Amino acid sequence: MQVLNSNPVKIVRTRGAARALVVGALSVFAIAAAREDSTSTRPAALTFYSDAEKLGNGTVKSYVTRNADGAVSSIGVELSESALQGLGTEHRMLHLPIPKQGASAKYSFVMLDWNPQGHEPDHVYTVPHFDFHFYMADHAEVAKIAGGPDPIVPDAKFIPQDYVSPGNMAVPGMGVHWVDKSAGELNGKPFDKTFLWGFTGGKLIFVEPMITKAFLESRQNFTTALKQPQAFQRAGLYPQRYSIRYDRDDRVYRISIDQLTSR
Repeated sequence: MQVLNSNPVKIVRTRGAARALVVGALSVFAIAAAREDSTSTRPAALTFYSDAEKLGNGTVKSYVTRNADGAVSSIGVELSESALQGLGTEHRMLHLPIPKQGASAKYSFVMLDWNPQGHEPDHVYTVPHFDFHFYMADHAEVAKIAGGPDPIVPDAKFIPQDYVSPGNMAVPGMGVHWVDKSAGELNGKPFDKTFLWGFTGGKLIFVEPMITKAFLESRQNFTTALKQPQAFQRAGLYPQRYSIRYDRDDRVYRISIDQLTSR
């Protein structure tokens, strides 16, 4: 990802038996107590995963969670604890497919970027971090995106409140990144996590949590509501929240877009 403070910036980026098993009849109170004591942040039972890919000394995979009605409620990325070790000093990009059980959500793949030195603007995002682009466009469409100024600016009704993109500059093979001008990292606070919306030719093509390696390693659990646009250009499921979680039982990190709502 790249962006964007309140002043125009030139963006340059190169191709960057006990835990789950219960035997016999347990009381309602015992079940409630077991849940309250658990440190797991494992997604709901109706969760489907892609094949794992190597990342660092561990693995990464995407997943889709369905609610009791069968509707897709979350899409996420799961990194093993060891994936944050041995990452190296070179930029790394992976394309993770969305499990077929999430087809109704209209997301095609997740582009995961490991940015060991960060990226522009200097002194804002120049710290080791991950970009998680959840794309609604397919690989071919994304690959055709040229860098430089995008001549088509999205209609304001399709952009969440407070989001800006000075110059409407596109990153090659990614798109134009829009960032919340009220985000902490653009107002004197160190960057640890943020959320972006991405467009090309005036159309929304991705949503993106961007998270530092240090924040993941802190093992904090975080979730927040997302600012919403007034209207949406294409039918699909759009997140109302996003989350960053560490599961101490499974020793994995999960980054997800949640409360997916039909628009």
